[in-house]
Amino acid sequence: MSASLFDLFTAETCPAEFGIMEEAHKNYQALTLHFLNFDTAVTEEDCLEAMQAYLKAAVVARAAFKARFKPAQGIRP
Repeated sequence: MSASLFDLFTAETCPAEFGIMEEAHKNYQALTLHFLNFDTAVTEEDCLEAMQAYLKAAVVARAAFKARFKPAQGIRP
């Protein structure tokens, strides 16, 4: 399943988990952008912690999706 198709199905199947994952991803992107623009308030450690939070949220969202998604008969996920 492609990433965008996965996102679509996850957003419909597990909106809470998907929202948390998306928020963590936005936070990671924002911190990384600030870090790369030499913002001294953001450290590499901040970026790595945000990345870990995003990866954990993605694992939770994928697990929730796999637990709740019921494909139509004859269709494999």
